[in-house]
Amino acid sequence: MALLYDSQGRYSEAEPLYLQALDIKRSQLGAEHPSTATSLNNLAGLYESQGHYAEAEPLYLQALAIFMQSLGENHPHTQTVQGNFRYFLQQVVAAGRTAELSDHPITQGILAQLQE
Repeated sequence: MALLYDSQGRYSEAEPLYLQALDIKRSQLGAEHPSTATSLNNLAGLYESQGHYAEAEPLYLQALAIFMQSLGENHPHTQTVQGNFRYFLQQVVAAGRTAELSDHPITQGILAQLQE
C-alpha cells in the first residue's frame, strides 16, 4: 500500500506504512538485512519525492552500506540503490540545494563527479 500511496502522491498516507515496514523488518530480520535496506531505500525515495533531501540522504547511505556489505558491489540490488542515490543527488544539484547534504565521503564523491 505504501508504494501505491507514494505513486499517487499521497505521501502523508505512505510514510507511516513505510515506517511500519521498516520497523517490522528491523525487528524480525535485523538492522543489516537486505530487506531492511530495501525499506530504507523506499523511505528515502518518499522523502526525495517531497524534497526532504536532508532526511533522504542518510537513508540512502544506510541502504547502500547494507547492500554493499551483505551482497557486494556488483549485486543488482546494490546497483539499484547506487543508481537511486546518484539520481537523488542529481535532483539535489538541479534544485540548488547541495548545502543541505552531509560531508559523507560517498555523497561528496558523487557530487564532485556530477559537478565536473
